[in-house]
Amino acid sequence: MKMSKRKLDNYIYFVNVIFFVIITIDYFRFEKKCEILREQKKTQTVENVDTQNAQKIFTDGEYFGSANSVKGVIKVKVIVKNNKIENIEFLEENESVYPLGKQAIIEIPQQIIKNQSFDIDTISGATITCKAIIDAARNAVFPTK
Repeated sequence: MKMSKRKLDNYIYFVNVIFFVIITIDYFRFEKKCEILREQKKTQTVENVDTQNAQKIFTDGEYFGSANSVKGVIKVKVIVKNNKIENIEFLEENESVYPLGKQAIIEIPQQIIKNQSFDIDTISGATITCKAIIDAARNAVFPTK
């Protein structure tokens, strides 16, 4: 089937318009998701708290916090005694089914307790999980408004 040059040009133009519309819609969907994630991050950040020197302001008690991660929500219980983080228990997590996730579940709480700080190194390849664990513990001790 032969197509005239004009019909072919019209067809190519139509395909380009449809392609442009699809790309534009996807872009706006992506931007909306980014906006939602930025809002979630804002609600998870702690304002006016010096987490570098947090050991000076920990208050004894049991605290509960959560943060979003790769495989869902991570929920923790943080126990503070003598103004120091003594233990971090996982109440809910789906990350330990993966080797790097399991490593993060074990090592990150140990680092937080050892350093008495949330400013710790993450594990390469499990950065999102590590940050979620840190955020969950931080959100427990320093809940946002």
